[in-house]
This record gives sequence, structure tokens and C-alpha cells, in this order.
Amino acid sequence: LLDPNVTEVVIPAGTYIANRPIIMDRSGMSIRGLGKVVIRLADNANSPLLILGHIETPPSPVYDLRVTNITFNGNRTKQSNECWGGPCDSGGLTNIRNNGITIRGVHRALLTRIKTLSMRSGGIVTEKICSELNIDHWVSRDNYFDGFAGYETTRSLFQNLDLSENMGAGISLDIRFHGNTFRNVRMRKNMDVGVFMRDSNANTFHNLKSFDSGNHAVFLSQVDGQKETAPMNNSFINLQVDGTKGDGFYLNSPGVGNRLINPEFKNVRGQNIFDSVPGTLIISLTRTSCMMLF
Repeated sequence: LLDPNVTEVVIPAGTYIANRPIIMDRSGMSIRGLGKVVIRLADNANSPLLILGHIETPPSPVYDLRVTNITFNGNRTKQSNECWGGPCDSGGLTNIRNNGITIRGVHRALLTRIKTLSMRSGGIVTEKICSELNIDHWVSRDNYFDGFAGYETTRSLFQNLDLSENMGAGISLDIRFHGNTFRNVRMRKNMDVGVFMRDSNANTFHNLKSFDSGNHAVFLSQVDGQKETAPMNNSFINLQVDGTKGDGFYLNSPGVGNRLINPEFKNVRGQNIFDSVPGTLIISLTRTSCMMLF
């Protein structure tokens, strides 16, 4: 927990060992690294590394936070628990996963030049109603689950991302993840899908690149038996897929208004595009993308 009398924390270059997370739970706080700053989770600490927002569930809103130029290393092979303090969702702190960065109930935040590596859960997770987040120039690699997972988040921008070699998905979106934008995202060798989506509407993806996915490159689905959670009105502009053990773009739901604009597919083991409900996916092709598609 940061000193309540301090608004900005500047961390000199070096490697620091953390036994518990840094918590930014007051509006207007800032943490900035000078030079190469690495914060590494101690052996058997079994905790997150950075929490933006309150640790109580549900959290009260927090505004205007900033984190710049820090590498967070979760030391995951020396951790045993996915959740903070015990079995997940068993009360108290166990509602919080052991992510590199957990953002809870935060409105207006800037995170730039960040790395989240080798976490026992995910790289960065947004949850509990967030809005107007700006995450720029971020690397998330070798995490036990997803590079990025977003829940209950709106009107946010995620750009210049490298989400690679995670054991789950590069990007996982669920539970009212609406009206957000991704730009310039590179995903490589994620063991499951590049992008997983459900209950996520009106999001836009520009220049999304997926290489060598362990399953589908992009997978849109719904919560079992709940058609209202099918993703709708999402746009994928200039999607590039090179190498996947499943399909390039798999729409496995009755969601309407999803658009695939100028996609390119190479080395796809399954189908380039699979629409389980024919006619629900809108595909727009230039001459070049048409040649790459067929």
C-alpha cells in the first residue's frame, strides 16, 4: 500500500523483490520508473503485483491513475495459487487473481511502456466497471492464462501491444466489454486462441496480427444457451493471420453486425473463415484481401 501522503512515486532503475502487491487506490496517483525498473514477485508470495483500484469487492470508483516504464515479473514457476490468499472466490482477497496488473473500478488511467511477464494468472485484467483506460506500448508474455483479459470495461483504448507465448489467449473478452478500441496488436504463439470474445459488443480492432495460434486465431462465442451474450457489432479491420492449428476466424454464435474488413490468411490448418450461423458475418474485401482469402 502506497504512502497516503504521496501522489507520485518515482522508482530508480533496478530490480525489486515484492512480497505483496502495490495498491493504487486513491485518485490522481502516479508511479513512474526511471531507467530499467523490474518488480519481481518473491518465491511463494502468491499475490498480484500491482492493483489499480480498491481491493474490496465491489470496489468504489477511482479516477486518473498513471503507471509508466515498469516491468512486472510474476515468477510464476515459484507460485502455487491462481488467487490472492487461497482458493479463488472463497471470500476476501481471493476474489482477486494473481495478475501482473489488476484494474478494478478505475476511470481514466494511462499505462504506458509496461511489461507483464510470467504471472500465475493473467498479464493485465480490467474488471468491476472500468472506463477510459489508455494502455499503450505494452508487452505481456509467458503468463499462465491470458495476456489481456477484459471484463465490464467501456470506452477504452489498447494500442501497440505484444501479447505472445501465453498459455491461454492473447486477448480474452467477456462480461459487458463494450465500445473499446484495439490498435496495432501482435499476438504470437499463444497456446489457445489469439482472441476469445463473448458478451462483447461494438469493439473495433485495427491491424490485429496473429501468428501460430494453438487453436483459432479469432473465436467469437456466447455463454452456453444465452443468445443475448453473443458478440455483436464488432469490427476487425486489416486482420492478419499467419499460422493457426484451428480456423482463422470462427464465429460460433448468432451475434449480428460483426464485420471482417480486408482480412489476410496464411497457413491456416482449418478454414480461413467459419460462420456457424451463415449470413450473420459481414465480410468486406479489397482485391488483395480477396486473393489472400481464397
